[in-house]
Amino acid sequence: MTDPRYDPRFQRGWDGTPPDSAPAPPSSTPPPTHPAPVAPAGRAEPPRVAVPDPIGAAPTGPAEEPGTEAEVEPAAGPVRNPYRIALVMLGAVLVLAGAGMLWQLAQPITSASPTEYVIPQLEGMVAPWIALSGLLAIIAAIALGAFRRA
Repeated sequence: MTDPRYDPRFQRGWDGTPPDSAPAPPSSTPPPTHPAPVAPAGRAEPPRVAVPDPIGAAPTGPAEEPGTEAEVEPAAGPVRNPYRIALVMLGAVLVLAGAGMLWQLAQPITSASPTEYVIPQLEGMVAPWIALSGLLAIIAAIALGAFRRA
């Protein structure tokens, strides 16, 4: 038994004749040809209009007389992204808060209260991360401005 992968019936271009028989002789009649499509009578094709290329084309506005200058409207000020401004302000606040916490850690402990030992310990763990978050927020705001200009 032959492997079905190599059986001619499953190969591309198989015309239906068994592989052991001779190929069929070519037919003497020419293959049928199809007539070209014809437009219906009484219906004319619409005229084709050439469309100018819009790239590099002159602006299509009202024509001005030579020697007169058009009034130019002043350009609006730069558009500021309110989220970017908020991100910069949040970053500045976080950097200042982290720096303030780190500065407070440098102060000597004046009382023997248990909270005087716990709070500086917590501030020492949290303050660098708060300051780093503020720096990352400022860097993100700068990156947003750079991507907008690109």
